[in-house]
Amino acid sequence: MHVKGRGTKPKAPWWTEELETIKREVVDLHHQLHAAKRQGLPLDQILEARKSIKELYASKMRDESTRHFREFCELQTKENVWSLTNRLLKTATPRRPPVTLNRDGTYTTDSQETAKALLDHFYPGDSPDTLPRHHELRSDMTNSPQSHYDPPFTQEEVLECLRQMNPKKAPGLDNLTSDICLQFATDYPRLLTDILNRCLALQHFPNQWKTAFVKIIPKPGKSDYSALESFRPIGLIPVFGKLLEKLFIRRVTYHAQRNNLLNKFQFGFREQTNTCEAINTALDIIRQAKSNKQLSIAISLDIKAAFDNAWWPALFHRLRHIQCPNNIFGLIQDYVRDREVILDFAGGRVTKTMSKGCIQGSTCGPVLWNIILDELLDTKLPAGCHIQAFADDVLLVVTAASAGKLESAANLALHHIVEWGRSVKLAFGPTKTKLIAFTPKAKTASINIDGHRLCFVPEVKLLGVILDEKLNFGKHVKHVVNRAVRIFNTLCMYSRPTWGAHPENISTIYQQVIVPTITYAAGIWGHVAQKRCIRRALESMQRGFAIKAIRGFRANRASVAQYSASHPEVNRAAVASYSASQPEVNQAAVSRYRVLHPEVNQAAVSRYRYRYLMFTKSK
Repeated sequence: MHVKGRGTKPKAPWWTEELETIKREVVDLHHQLHAAKRQGLPLDQILEARKSIKELYASKMRDESTRHFREFCELQTKENVWSLTNRLLKTATPRRPPVTLNRDGTYTTDSQETAKALLDHFYPGDSPDTLPRHHELRSDMTNSPQSHYDPPFTQEEVLECLRQMNPKKAPGLDNLTSDICLQFATDYPRLLTDILNRCLALQHFPNQWKTAFVKIIPKPGKSDYSALESFRPIGLIPVFGKLLEKLFIRRVTYHAQRNNLLNKFQFGFREQTNTCEAINTALDIIRQAKSNKQLSIAISLDIKAAFDNAWWPALFHRLRHIQCPNNIFGLIQDYVRDREVILDFAGGRVTKTMSKGCIQGSTCGPVLWNIILDELLDTKLPAGCHIQAFADDVLLVVTAASAGKLESAANLALHHIVEWGRSVKLAFGPTKTKLIAFTPKAKTASINIDGHRLCFVPEVKLLGVILDEKLNFGKHVKHVVNRAVRIFNTLCMYSRPTWGAHPENISTIYQQVIVPTITYAAGIWGHVAQKRCIRRALESMQRGFAIKAIRGFRANRASVAQYSASHPEVNRAAVASYSASQPEVNQAAVSRYRVLHPEVNQAAVSRYRYRYLMFTKSK
């Protein structure tokens, strides 16, 4: 007969020694009570003592769990609201890929073949050159730009870059986290800086620092985990490798910004830009066209496996265009040369040498991708066409006076876009490309991309915001309200067994998670929160949260419940966010390109810190 072993019951994360002591007192009094009953002794004094200690125990336990849960939720801000909640809300998925996977209709036979199939899928090899421009770019790949040499890295730069790294991120093959590397750099700043500058002088990126250890992560919500497309790769790179990446990519960005060679309509991974600015830029064009009685459409373009297919000859062509410093250019050339990815799978190790692509998890990958895509954004398109991007999310907006002109301009623009993609070995996927019309007559236009006709859709999701045909954002508000309710219910279920479903905990969930979820990108849609239908939807959602927080009856009025719970009104927060995002009259715009060289910038920051410390000590 199987006997269940005695496992140690895990304690709650908020448990303290004081609570353990009070718990022992409660248990001791319980034993004393039963002993007194057996001996026929009076019970009044023991019962009174047990009652008071149990009340103290319950009060202390509630206070401690609430305090800890508040600290847990307050780690999230409006910007990183998904960092913690995503881990709580993820549905159960396989912890790793199965031993066999479906590859083009056939299944792999063993773990070694599966690992190779994963690497080949996520890090494909370079395809043959088929166009004259392919041969031209490849032959020019090794040609260095006619530019100056950048100065060496400074100790201030090195320390600042290390401080910006999250010590909780998984390390590379050397198992050194960023806090360990920062401590080493703090103790030996000159030694580490000299090593990095030696790499810059020799234009050499150490192989150990650029080797990526790949982790395969299941995508949530997939129904079939036997397909390669149900997983995504994350490359774990040594911290010192990411440090050198960060140092050289800051120099590249500086020179491109100083020479005003970065396209202003690339909003992803750029300083002083955000999703609201990206969406507002497109909406301003659409609204202007509607006010001028013109037709307008928007096309959300999908680049197939954009980062994985970033072509290196196209990258170096663009680096020469932005006048990348000669020594930085040589360092990047060595960075992509003989770069390996390693995957451990079911006891075996598979290694592959990359020939194209930006590793997801690298520090410089997003910026290098932007440099490649800027060539598309610089492409001259027909009149009435506007193109912009947020990383690899490309949006084309077309306006015209008639359906015929709209159709002609859109099809010609899409032809130029597809041709550019072929010239740099990037493909646009027609199946995931979305087309939406913001005027009824625009739907009569026939829009095609690469021989495939696009169908109009009633709504499109752009950077987390649902845009409908009338731009009234009702569907977006409904979507975020439903999402907030699901998040709230899931978090309540998660917190109840760990911290308890106390009113304070529910209010903390609401204020730290729900409100940022609802008001995300309110600078785009916040003005519609004043409409009666939108306000009612938001108030109905808030009422349910408030009643749970105060443990009230379902018949309680919304205004009374919200006042009792001291919950902020989401509709007012959305309106305030929208008002704050609007540019003030006569406000001078600050150019995003007025920047200092990283070497000068970090030295100035260090001098300021030193003067501030001396000033505070003197006082």
